[in-house]
Amino acid sequence: MSELGERLVGLLSRAVGEVAARRALEEVTLRLGHDPSGLERRHALEVLEELAQQPGILGTTALFAKSRIYLG
Repeated sequence: MSELGERLVGLLSRAVGEVAARRALEEVTLRLGHDPSGLERRHALEVLEELAQQPGILGTTALFAKSRIYLG
């Protein structure tokens, strides 16, 4: 996973754990047709938007992670 991808794992793992965060990110990234090893900022935001649609703590955490990525 790219450096940005690892940052996303870090942001999400606080709420759902590292394994679940990594699994969710990789699944959505691949489903959207992006390469996890070369994840760019615009793709990361797209992935987080998709994750934010999920119910529960993962979706809520993805919304907060998205704002962190927007802010830099």
